[in-house]
Amino acid sequence: MNTTEPKKLQPDKSWFLTELIGAKVVCDGRTIGKLTDITVEEIGPIPHVRSLVVHRPFGDPQLIIPIEQITTIASRLITVDLESTAIYEHKILPEVTLLKDYLLDKKVIDTEDREVSIVYDVRIIMINKKLYVSEVDFSRYGLLRRLGFAWAAPLLNIKQDLVSWMYIQSLPTDISSFKGSLKLKTLRETLSDMPAVDIADIIEELDREQRALVFGGLESDHASDTLEEVDPSVQRELIATMAKDSVAQLVNQMTPAQAADILSVLSHVEKESILLHLDTHLASRVKLILERQDEDILHYTTTRILTYHPAEVVSFVHETYAENVKNKDVHTYLYIVNSDNILEGVLGITDLLQNKGSSYLKDVMTDSVVTLSPENTLKDASELFIRYGFRAIPVVDEEHHLLGVIPYKDIMGLKHRFVE
Repeated sequence: MNTTEPKKLQPDKSWFLTELIGAKVVCDGRTIGKLTDITVEEIGPIPHVRSLVVHRPFGDPQLIIPIEQITTIASRLITVDLESTAIYEHKILPEVTLLKDYLLDKKVIDTEDREVSIVYDVRIIMINKKLYVSEVDFSRYGLLRRLGFAWAAPLLNIKQDLVSWMYIQSLPTDISSFKGSLKLKTLRETLSDMPAVDIADIIEELDREQRALVFGGLESDHASDTLEEVDPSVQRELIATMAKDSVAQLVNQMTPAQAADILSVLSHVEKESILLHLDTHLASRVKLILERQDEDILHYTTTRILTYHPAEVVSFVHETYAENVKNKDVHTYLYIVNSDNILEGVLGITDLLQNKGSSYLKDVMTDSVVTLSPENTLKDASELFIRYGFRAIPVVDEEHHLLGVIPYKDIMGLKHRFVE
């Protein structure tokens, strides 16, 4: 058997626990029992599967089979390689955690000890011949799947909703068939709001397989932000676990400078492969940056910003901010432009919150705006960032048309650096 560790970490397979329970366990072509449970051990934020609990017929003692002895897994058939069943005849120790017996049908509690739902299923995933508990399913979809009615979910407009185990607190030490609950680390409605920098810190502390699991469980926009925050060596490792079109989907949500920063840690072959999957306009700008033609400051601008007309009322901006800020690269400033896209002023988010709803933006904005022109260099931009402490600087042409905005970190945080 080839035991060389594969280069890629793409999950080999995944199953839901309820699909595996009851599966026949076969050794040397002979059925030796049925799977009744799975034991797990919490090592880091993602539990490892340790062994199978197998019920045997005719009153024979149950078997506790380590996962290392598994040769194949399917929803209704598991094959194992055992020299003798006798050496695996064990009782379950009190400190062992049973996945089915201890977790299924348990309450899910939020941080304020309010019941959120019930655990209907858990997802198990295989990476590099290791098994992990990756997600918890306490959605109505999970209940339908468990009852054998998953086919009805689309008809009822019920979507699958899995929660990564990284959002689950460590299991209580006294959890058993009748005691204990799963508790969330954060409120269910704010799970997706965990800052990308915090998720990056978590990911950097994990081993390779667990990194792939945690990162793979993030929503696309959150994964994109997180990828920007992790260490370059981890960036490359995570990208290696993904299909190129999936990487491109994340990179397409970045600014050109951020995208170039991510691709700069990859080999030439990997870089070119991903560039082929990018949005054409973004790819062309990224290539110019990677080729060190980076004195053209327009390559670093983003137009995914918040713009409003000067006659807009502050109350309207308050009401629409949360929706309008989605998928924007700059969140801290509002750029006030007239109908001809001429920049008339800037309003910081702090100043916006401090102003009354009946005011007009033109009355509360700052009309003395520090700007850059297309003729400026990256060094000019860096000097302005250092001098004024801005988080972003607009770029305008001679007529003061707003051409785009340069975020602070796109200039000051470049790993490939700009030409001095």
